[in-house]
Amino acid sequence: MEASKRRAAVAFLAYATLRPVLEAWLAPTRPHFADAHWGRGVCPFCGAPPGFVDVIEGGHRRLACHFCGGAWSFAKLRCPLCGVEGTTDLQRLQAEGEDAGYVIAGCRACHAYVKELDRRERWNGGPPLLEDWGSPHLDVVARREGLVKPLPALLDLAAR
Repeated sequence: MEASKRRAAVAFLAYATLRPVLEAWLAPTRPHFADAHWGRGVCPFCGAPPGFVDVIEGGHRRLACHFCGGAWSFAKLRCPLCGVEGTTDLQRLQAEGEDAGYVIAGCRACHAYVKELDRRERWNGGPPLLEDWGSPHLDVVARREGLVKPLPALLDLAAR
């Protein structure tokens, strides 16, 4: 196994296996932050970058942390990864057909992306972590567009 693939595997396994412990440990802090507006692109509980975005009622974005299971509100027209604001640098690649409701939210400034799920359109979607891991084909599309994901993905473990 090549070095970059080993690094990706270790990173993926680290955040996948630590999540249950962090989720339980941070559970008492979550109610104190339920209605607060964090406004930053890192998890308010553990400092990790967002792993997924849920679009909820009113079109509000709710970022999800794959590392600890935290979630927080975030501005619609701001990149959660580098903080750039406005529509100039932000790009949205919308899925169609069976994947309607999914969006690749990319940024031309930092060349990173997160996947979004519009819960108003796909009300029966699963938890953010499951939705992210269950849509590697969207990661392929994002990579073809020259975008990178801030967290290791299942796709990183696949043979090249």
